Formats: sequence, structure tokens, C-alpha cells
Amino acid sequence: MRIEYKGNGFFHVRWSGLTMDVNYYDGSKPDTRLELEGDFFFAEYDTSNPSHGR
Repeated sequence: MRIEYKGNGFFHVRWSGLTMDVNYYDGSKPDTRLELEGDFFFAEYDTSNPSHGR
């Protein structure tokens, strides 16, 4: 997982992982790769709070 603060409440998120195929949970099929990447806006993100690790 990677989260990068872009400023003004915007974050770029990249997340990936592997999981077992839900239809073949006996291990007979290869793992399924999941990926999520995008820009997200947090409307109530307080940019004045130093604990947010900007």
C-alpha cells in the first residue's frame, strides 16, 4: 500500500494484493491479484493538524 498526500485534502492511493479465488478455494486455481489506484478527496481533512504526517 502506498498513500501520497497531494495537498488540499487530496491523496493518491495505490494498493495491491493477492487472494485465493473465491470460487475455487481449494487451491486448485492460482491466486487472484487485486489492484486499486486512484486519487481520493477527504472533505474533512484538517491540513493544519501536524499529526496527519503531511
